[in-house]
Amino acid sequence: MGQFSLNRDESKYKLSPEAATAQVRQLIEHYQIDIDAQPDRKAKAAIEGVCERLVRFYRMGLLENIRDGNRLTVRQHLANPPGETKDLDWAQMGAKAKLATDGFDQDDRYARAYALIAHLTGLPPQAVHELRGVDLNAAEDLGLLFLLG
Repeated sequence: MGQFSLNRDESKYKLSPEAATAQVRQLIEHYQIDIDAQPDRKAKAAIEGVCERLVRFYRMGLLENIRDGNRLTVRQHLANPPGETKDLDWAQMGAKAKLATDGFDQDDRYARAYALIAHLTGLPPQAVHELRGVDLNAAEDLGLLFLLG
């Protein structure tokens, strides 16, 4: 642990590291995100970092996979809801979702991620801008996984 590392109270986590890792792995396998096939070392390292952070969010109980047949929905439980909405259900990633990020510079990852978040969760773009703290971090990382994967 570094000098400025966050204190981690294991008793506050809802899932074990193994159970949370299994949830992230289920998500990666569902979308067939082949991290090892990434041609760019930086992209591969970025996806690995995103997955490590997602494990933490699953452990905290902020993210949950809901399987319905062949359909996988990620439910995000908001710790600091900006309004009436307490949970965000992330729709299936697909071509329409990727098209929602068109018009944004390839290097503008936040604008692209926020457009993707709005599309997949059904939140109006302005509501995405109201997310903060751990809710924003979890949404950004989930969006980045979909964008990079």
